[in-house]
Amino acid sequence: MHDKSKTDGATPMSTDQSLYEISNIKERITRQILTAVKESSFDCMIHANAAAKERLQCYSGGAAGVGEESLAYQPNIAAEEDDKTKKLNKQTKTMALRKLTVNGKEYAEDPDTHIIYDLELYKMGNLVERGRRTIIPADPRAGAGEQSRIEFL
Repeated sequence: MHDKSKTDGATPMSTDQSLYEISNIKERITRQILTAVKESSFDCMIHANAAAKERLQCYSGGAAGVGEESLAYQPNIAAEEDDKTKKLNKQTKTMALRKLTVNGKEYAEDPDTHIIYDLELYKMGNLVERGRRTIIPADPRAGAGEQSRIEFL
């Protein structure tokens, strides 16, 4: 037995054991590549599910919108910030979202901005905006209390 284990480099193995170990290593690498492809696909968040066995961390290219401020890059390289400046300008915000149920579906809402997020994706670590809630103040003259209107994207 001249074959040694690929993992520890010391354990002697038969040819069959060595081939089996190599195939397991290849399978693990193939699964990692497949997961990376799934997480970087543009429709990852559509298919991701918090209840699924496979927990995907979907890549997001930035905020959706129109114009240069929604791009994931600076179109003019001369105007782009260097890495040191980007690091200094980076801000981290901690959000405490609350659960909101609309027509039997659960969402997560930011109580400060009233932005509504997908709860399943939030549980997986992906913040995807689904809509906004507008607070309509109470009108004592009409006898109406505070109300809200929800608009989904």
